[in-house]
Amino acid sequence: MSMLGQTPASEIEAPISTFEGAATRPAQSYWNESWERLRANRIGMAAGILILILAAIASRPSSRQAVRTCWALMSSVATR
Repeated sequence: MSMLGQTPASEIEAPISTFEGAATRPAQSYWNESWERLRANRIGMAAGILILILAAIASRPSSRQAVRTCWALMSSVATR
């Protein structure tokens, strides 16, 4: 009796491992990989730049002086 479709194990070619391709890229830290992904995301970079611009505007000395003046006026009205 012979079975169809059976070949000896020595004739079977083993598939090439897909893990070998992963060795071409060096290992990176979590934050480095996250930074690269953010840099590739245009909307994320635009949002980050907008946040930095708004933070710079909010931290200007003139805006802080305006807040102090407003608080001073509100506290003087509240004590009357």
